[in-house]
Amino acid sequence: MTDKIYSKSVFKIILDHTLTLFNILNIILAVLIIIFDSPKNCLFMGVVICNTLIGILQELYARNILKKLNVLNKTKFTLKDNSIKSIEEICISDHIKLNIGDQIVFDGIVSEGEVSVDESFITGEPDYIVKHQGDKLIPGSFVVSGSGILLVTAIGEENYIYKIMNEGKKVKKIDSEIVKSLKKIIKIITIIIIPLSILIFLKQYYILDSKVNVAIVNTVASILSMIPEGLILLTSTVAVLSIIKLNKYQVLIQNLYATELLARTEVICFDKTGTLTTGNIILEGVIEFDSKTSEILTAIATNSKDNNKTMLAIKEKYSEESTKKIDKIIPFDSKKKYMQITIDKVTYQLGAPIKETKEVRKYQKDYRVLTLSKDAEILAILLFKDELRNNIDVIIDEYNKSNIKVVVISGDDASTVSGIAEKAGIIGIKTVNMNSLKSIDYDKLVKEYNIFGRVTPEQKQKLVAALKLYSTVTYVGDGVNDVLALKEANTSITFENASEAAKSVSEIVLLNNDFEVLPKIIKEGRRITSNIERSASLFLSKTIYAILLTIIFLIVSVKYPFIPIQITLIGSMTIGIPGFILSLEASNDDINKDFLVRVLKKSLPTALTVAIATILILALKNVTKLSIQEFTTISVLVVSFIGFINLYRVCKPFTKLRKCLFISLGIIFLLQVIFLKDFYNLATINLKIALGTILEGILMLFVYSFFDKLIKRYL
Repeated sequence: MTDKIYSKSVFKIILDHTLTLFNILNIILAVLIIIFDSPKNCLFMGVVICNTLIGILQELYARNILKKLNVLNKTKFTLKDNSIKSIEEICISDHIKLNIGDQIVFDGIVSEGEVSVDESFITGEPDYIVKHQGDKLIPGSFVVSGSGILLVTAIGEENYIYKIMNEGKKVKKIDSEIVKSLKKIIKIITIIIIPLSILIFLKQYYILDSKVNVAIVNTVASILSMIPEGLILLTSTVAVLSIIKLNKYQVLIQNLYATELLARTEVICFDKTGTLTTGNIILEGVIEFDSKTSEILTAIATNSKDNNKTMLAIKEKYSEESTKKIDKIIPFDSKKKYMQITIDKVTYQLGAPIKETKEVRKYQKDYRVLTLSKDAEILAILLFKDELRNNIDVIIDEYNKSNIKVVVISGDDASTVSGIAEKAGIIGIKTVNMNSLKSIDYDKLVKEYNIFGRVTPEQKQKLVAALKLYSTVTYVGDGVNDVLALKEANTSITFENASEAAKSVSEIVLLNNDFEVLPKIIKEGRRITSNIERSASLFLSKTIYAILLTIIFLIVSVKYPFIPIQITLIGSMTIGIPGFILSLEASNDDINKDFLVRVLKKSLPTALTVAIATILILALKNVTKLSIQEFTTISVLVVSFIGFINLYRVCKPFTKLRKCLFISLGIIFLLQVIFLKDFYNLATINLKIALGTILEGILMLFVYSFFDKLIKRYL
């Protein structure tokens, strides 16, 4: 079974991220600028290069993670006739020898002998299971005792475990609302930008009779203004820094946007064994009806070679060495559901209750019950409980308070799971065993129940998919049986001691196996989501007003006023630098849906104000006979001023950092306009420019306020 799921080469990955529409567009623009103007106008390529590198590194990392997704480790097998075959040579009907420690790699049945297997890696069942002749064996499980022969019934793509891994290795679609919104923005801009750029060039060159180099530079400036490339870089960078920050809490983030998705969680699904519980079983009590109970259990603990979790719990409680002479001991039998021990010619059974007595029923709701019996007489009732994870009740309580629905999806019986769920603090418990249903309507099930028992891996995936139709879903699991559900969920969490398969497909790995860090991850997710929303409003305002300006200058008989380096100045001072710094601030704002709508509400007042300001500057040019350079200088100053108005609003309420940021950027901007005017192709600020800018600025304060109130009221 060779790995053919992730076959994209490193070269293909680099090519895919380099030859994007926007990258090709930016490269063309840079080449045109170098040919027809000054290389200083190509500073925008720095953002393009950084953005491309981040994208390449992200996918290379994902590629390495997916290539590690391999649960079946054994590659050589000894057959019944003592010949040896590799994994590629095994055929259906081959007879493979099984011994203690062997991993079962193929679907098959026990054709000879008897083996005890650990299937917890696949099914989540905590106890070892004895397999007799004719019983099915599941790939991925391990032989823990006995020996036998496996008759292979399926190989390759027909193998049960291969189907799970095949599904798990598919590249997961990113469910981030931020990413979806950015893609939507890019799609819309792509539709708009090409015809507008062609029209603006034709207008400059043919109608206004500009020289070809001037027409190209002005067109490039128009196009650059419309591309929010800094926003894409900012989003990726902030997410990377967030991942680095969470590492100190022993949290490994394997998806850039996992923290955002976790912060948006509305339903969280848990597996039981190894997730809500530690995977260990505790013998909490023994109800004795016979004085010899303790001696018999001590004898069983001393002489039993079983090391399943139930027996280990018995051995821990009855740890003294027994002096009893054992006539015979028969290991646990999965068909009979008990083990046998004969002492002084008297045979005792330890296992599932031999009959449903009043005492047995009394404890079955809260405990996993086994009985020690002789013939038809119950000598003792043993009460077992799964050990809950430390502070899991505190974490569940946090989810309850946050109105996050908690669901448990387990391979165990629903009655057992409900007891654990109740102790963990899950509210509104309604249970169902999936194997008891004749027909399954997943949509109806997820609305009616929150505790699901006897669930197969495929059913886990379908339950999560049904929940996703209504909510943002996080899945927490640790076994191979959880792989499909982990992959299906919007975001997924596992632990350091989980199976390699679960770790490979999960976005978040808790390296210290501790749920207590989850509130910190949620807080970090809320911080980056609300901060990116704030910063995105700055970037998107530039994109919208750039489109409006391009349309305005297609109509009027005036050349486009900006060149690329001036766009870089305006963008860096009012958008790029403040957007990045503000995105790193502490924040615990509530996370709301409709990211794009909320960003548009914050962006439109600035964009519309710039459009009105430009029309007024054009009128001023006609009245005062401004030169082209003076007109451009006033345009740069007024558009920047409006950008600072928007930044002022975004910074409210002001903190020390925000005050320092706002004042510093204002001073740096003025110093550049005054002392680097030649570099930016600006005119010396004279009385005409100063008065025009001040009057426009004061007027725009009122215009901005008007649009802000209007949009808040009606959008």
